[in-house]
Amino acid sequence: MSGATVLPPRSGTVDERILGAGTGLRFALLLVLFLTSSATVTSKIIESLADPRSIRVGCALAAGGNPESDYLGIALVTMRAGDAYRACLSRYVPSASAWVPLAVLAALPTGASALYWTLPR
Repeated sequence: MSGATVLPPRSGTVDERILGAGTGLRFALLLVLFLTSSATVTSKIIESLADPRSIRVGCALAAGGNPESDYLGIALVTMRAGDAYRACLSRYVPSASAWVPLAVLAALPTGASALYWTLPR
């Protein structure tokens, strides 16, 4: 240890604010994650509000779906039914306007931006 040298402390201090913690980028990535995860949930909620009696399930059963089957099996049956399933949906199942999910997803970053700008720094 006799050959070890000790460096003298720096004379100037480093301002920690120069190297930010990256919270803005983290917030943006969190917002993207939140939007992508909310897109599916939002569409399912709006779908259930537009079809409260679950007539969509009746169309799936009419297309040949087995009520004892799992979700994937019923989805495959409805895809194989093709135009008949879509015709049943368009005739019997009410649908929400196309702008409603987009408005909900647009409100999420708007609210997050408002929250970001109102929080103290």
